[in-house]
Amino acid sequence: MTTERSAYGTVFSFLWVGFIGTAHLENEPEELQSTNWLMDGRKVAAAETLKGAEDVRFQRKSKIRSFETRSEWLLRNGRLYEAVDVHAASETPLKLVYHFMHAWRPTVSGFLAGMDGQADILSGSLRDTKGVARRFYIEERVDWMAVYEPESGQFAVSRILEVPKEGGARSRIWNVPGTYRQYHLMCLEPV
Repeated sequence: MTTERSAYGTVFSFLWVGFIGTAHLENEPEELQSTNWLMDGRKVAAAETLKGAEDVRFQRKSKIRSFETRSEWLLRNGRLYEAVDVHAASETPLKLVYHFMHAWRPTVSGFLAGMDGQADILSGSLRDTKGVARRFYIEERVDWMAVYEPESGQFAVSRILEVPKEGGARSRIWNVPGTYRQYHLMCLEPV
C-alpha cells in the first residue's frame, strides 16, 4: 500500500528554514550517524535476505541540527512497531514536528479513526478534488486510524501506543493528488 521510495521518519519544520528530516533534502540533509539491522537478535548486513525471522529490527540514529533522533522499527507477528526518541542539545524554535510519516498510494480511498473509550468514530472518503492541489482530510487527536486501498483490497491500521506527555499529538492525512495520501503523527506543537 505504500508508494515507491516511501519515507518513514521524523521531520522538523524550522522557523525561517522549512522542513529538514527524513526525505526532506530541499533545505539541508539530516546527518545519518548509524543504522543496524537485527534478525532474531542477530546483527545482519543490510544486503542480507531477511527470511523466516520471528523478529526483524531496524535501528537508526541521526542528527538534525540541535536534535538527536533514535528510531527503531520492529516487525513481529505481522505488525510493524515504530518508536522514536528525540533529544535536543539546546532550545530550538520550531514550527512543528512530525514523528512519523507513512506515505500510502494515491488510490487509498477511505479512512476510519477514533479514540479509545469514545463511541464517536471519524470516517471519510479520500478523493482528489478537482482544482484542489493539496489538503488535509483529518487533523485530529485520535488513538488509531485505518485506511483502505481498493486496488489491492488491503487495509492498514495505525495504532498509537504512546505519545509525549507534553506538547500534544494530532494525526493528519495529507493528500497530494496522484502522488500519495500521507499519514502524519504530529507531536510537540507550538503553544
